[in-house]
Amino acid sequence: MLWQRGHVVNAIKGSLLMCPATGDGKIGVLLAALTPKQHYTHMGIFLDDGFTVRHATSVRNFDEHFYNGSILGLPAPTNGIDADPLKYGWPGTVTQTAEDAWVSSAPGDRLGYLARTLGLSGADFDQAKAEEVKRLQLTDPLSQASVWLDALSFDSLDVHEPDSNGTEVWNRYEALVVRPCNREMIDNPWLQDVLCCVSYDAQAIPRPHPVEFY
Repeated sequence: MLWQRGHVVNAIKGSLLMCPATGDGKIGVLLAALTPKQHYTHMGIFLDDGFTVRHATSVRNFDEHFYNGSILGLPAPTNGIDADPLKYGWPGTVTQTAEDAWVSSAPGDRLGYLARTLGLSGADFDQAKAEEVKRLQLTDPLSQASVWLDALSFDSLDVHEPDSNGTEVWNRYEALVVRPCNREMIDNPWLQDVLCCVSYDAQAIPRPHPVEFY
């Protein structure tokens, strides 16, 4: 059997991956407040032709460790949140394969797909799945909880929203690869150098390097 790692077939080095999301995270709430609402809340930069993505993110609820105050005995930011954890999220700048990011974005549905593809079953399948969980999950340095790095999304987003006439309609937002079209690449060979510079600069960002919220 010839196996090729999962990848985004229309991505090239230096192209962007734009991800739609429901908008319930910090960035999503901010972008949803714009007019018109912005449904693309995260992006990554490909370091190669569709196999590896570099992006900066913060796991959900990381800042809850730094709430000052409480309500009914439960931590709550009644006296604010410590400034540095609010500004610098964890884990920051990370590199994932497209395949790992795809699995991590919906582990309940996709975990173990590689083991199934390879024909594993029974105890062999369970062991492969457990090893995959251990490899893909990160450990929150404060709570020691295991978390999924699920910021990159490859799924479409269906949104019920008004059109230009005020009529409620369903719109679908797909994950997008942003890059020059093939004809532009042929007519302007220098674009390849620009894309390579974008990729190299993204790869040069040190790890760990915190994502900054302003």
